[in-house]
Amino acid sequence: RRALAAIIEGEVTTASELSKVLVDDSGLGNLQAAIVEQFLPRARLLKARSALVALRGVAATLAAAGSDDAAAFGSEVDRTDAGAIEFAILQAAHLVMSGAVRLPDDEASEIQQVLTASDLNAAFGLEGASADQRREVALAGITRWRTRSSDPLANSLVVAVAETMARLFEGVYSRD
Repeated sequence: RRALAAIIEGEVTTASELSKVLVDDSGLGNLQAAIVEQFLPRARLLKARSALVALRGVAATLAAAGSDDAAAFGSEVDRTDAGAIEFAILQAAHLVMSGAVRLPDDEASEIQQVLTASDLNAAFGLEGASADQRREVALAGITRWRTRSSDPLANSLVVAVAETMARLFEGVYSRD
């Protein structure tokens, strides 16, 4: 339909013009931009996450086969997953960007910045900041996100996202 409308209305006169209009209308450009912005910068992290998922599958297979080492292996996979703040940030960003967790725009933007920034200093605008300035920003972030996570009306996903962000700010604070 769109192709016929573009031709009949004189919007396009060549096959390449029609192709461009159809690609533009399809949203393919937005998809490509999302891939470049959201996935390519985190390709290594996503691969590591996929490897952990595969290792969980191996642990389940070992457990089903009655291996004596299955529980220890599964525990190590879980420990690795739980200890990696990068995975928690990825999960928090996914929850917010997918709409599973609804946050005010400023909080959602902060999570997006953490996900897309090259490092935490860039995410929080701390390039060139002194140790005291970094600690001040970190303490404010810890307080803000811990307060958010302690809201008795917040659902468990909001609490998980807020706890992840508080943990991230604690890491910023402890680096100096």
